[in-house]
Amino acid sequence: SSLVAADGKILATTLDGRTYVFKAGRQFEVLASNQVGEPVWASLAIVNGTVFVRGGDHLFAFKAR
Repeated sequence: SSLVAADGKILATTLDGRTYVFKAGRQFEVLASNQVGEPVWASLAIVNGTVFVRGGDHLFAFKAR
């Protein structure tokens, strides 16, 4: 999937379904990661602060607090 940037963060998803959130900037910093438990081939979509992840069998939605 493609990298996605929003709100000073960069999101990257691996084929095995783990999404990493990095702080955008010169210094490398992982802010969070999440595993959906199934393959992900699609790019993430962000709508009104909700991150949508299309897995092999499910559509997941994650909302930041």
